[in-house]
Amino acid sequence: MLRLFGRNFIFNRNSRELFTRVQNVRFLAVSSRQYSTNFEEGSSNQSNANESSNRDPEKVKRAKLLDVLIISSIGIIGFGYLIVRRTFSGQVHAKSAEGLERGSGEGLDASAGEGGETQIQRKKRKSFKETRIIGYEDRIRAYSTPDKIFRYFATIQTGHLGTGETEIFMTPRDFVRSLTPGILQPEGLGLDRFKHLDKEKDVYKGYTHDDGTPGESVLQHLGNNGLINFTDYLFLLTVLGTPPRHISIAFKMFDLNGDGDVSADEFDKMQSVLLSLTSTGMRHRDRKTTGNVMGSQVNTGLKEYFFGPQCTQKLTAQRFIEFQQKLQKEVLFLEFQFYEPVDGKITEVEFADMLLTYSSFTSKKKERTLKRIKKTFRENSQGVTFKDYVDFFSFLRNIGDVDTALSFHTACGSDLNPETFKRVAHLVSGVRLQDHIVDVVFKMFDENDDGELSSKEFVSVMKTNLMRGLDKPKDTGFTKLIAAISKCARQSVKEQLFQK
Repeated sequence: MLRLFGRNFIFNRNSRELFTRVQNVRFLAVSSRQYSTNFEEGSSNQSNANESSNRDPEKVKRAKLLDVLIISSIGIIGFGYLIVRRTFSGQVHAKSAEGLERGSGEGLDASAGEGGETQIQRKKRKSFKETRIIGYEDRIRAYSTPDKIFRYFATIQTGHLGTGETEIFMTPRDFVRSLTPGILQPEGLGLDRFKHLDKEKDVYKGYTHDDGTPGESVLQHLGNNGLINFTDYLFLLTVLGTPPRHISIAFKMFDLNGDGDVSADEFDKMQSVLLSLTSTGMRHRDRKTTGNVMGSQVNTGLKEYFFGPQCTQKLTAQRFIEFQQKLQKEVLFLEFQFYEPVDGKITEVEFADMLLTYSSFTSKKKERTLKRIKKTFRENSQGVTFKDYVDFFSFLRNIGDVDTALSFHTACGSDLNPETFKRVAHLVSGVRLQDHIVDVVFKMFDENDDGELSSKEFVSVMKTNLMRGLDKPKDTGFTKLIAAISKCARQSVKEQLFQK
């Protein structure tokens, strides 16, 4: 029965099935309450009527026994769920990942050129072992503490192991890999498994635009050849996970003299508060045994970048938001490179996969969406350049205003066609999206193929994509559910036993 219960719990993950499970547990609590009520009525007829019920030692003993019964039952259910989930989740993930790879892999072939060669080569499919490892790494990204995530995805260790004076660093690619689900950690590297710095391969040289001109790299200002230590890691997560509006409010709150700027000392206090308000900061615990302790100040290179060589300059909210946008653009470039673009382009399927990286789509729905993109653009693939991707992300930065504009438009009963979508994007964000990009987006969120966009689902997915999942709570919610049910059941039993 436990096996069947586990299968049902895993494969039926919609809210209705979860509600049914909760109702079953509530039935257990109600049954216990009914049992205790009948027991109380029977015993009250035999006990002295003048004795106070809330001081009866027998009832206190029965209450404790019922507490043990309820907690044990909930514990058995939870333990069974965890065992069955561990047994079957890998198989489910591997099966869905295999389908995604098959669907997206076929879509990576572009039209054949001269000599029968394809313009874009098919990417290597992942093995069953790799899909299992990816599933494990995605759970680390989603639910582990920042300390463990950093130790798992960081690849560089400097210093001498014999003396114990070592320091762990992430490369910029490691940082993006720690954020992006589905990207496999290099073989031989993992939790507390590092390599020594190779100045030829590991030194970060920044990024370039489509035309070959170098971009303005903010990660190079970190010092240490662009390497990221644990304090830098938390700071960068704070920057990426904080909306610009919250940054503006924080600058006003910590601007003590009211001149609209913050000093270096004020900035240290502000970034500590901002970190504590993010889901990453809520989960962070200093680990002195591993050396992953958050410093009270940001990197010296960034301090010089913000406040000058002597830290005497002031930092404005607008300049810090510009820094955030530059960081986002650099992360986009590194993310883009993971798809190994050919001639500076990735396929439409890969672009759609990037947009759905942080979505709450089920594996089947994501696979269905990617197959729809593959089928549509198999014969007329134009590819997506880095500039196209950056323009679309610039549009996403105004997704709140876009949501409002689309709501006004749909409230009037008008159809949301591609031309209207492009006009809204330009009016709200000032970005002119390419027709090809708009066609891909419409095909992603047009399941019934009526030529109209599902605006609610589009906005929901894009908001999650903009925040890169950093606004999501870093826990499964299962332990909170069990604790709430246990507390409710115990309280109900005690109220029935000790009521006068």
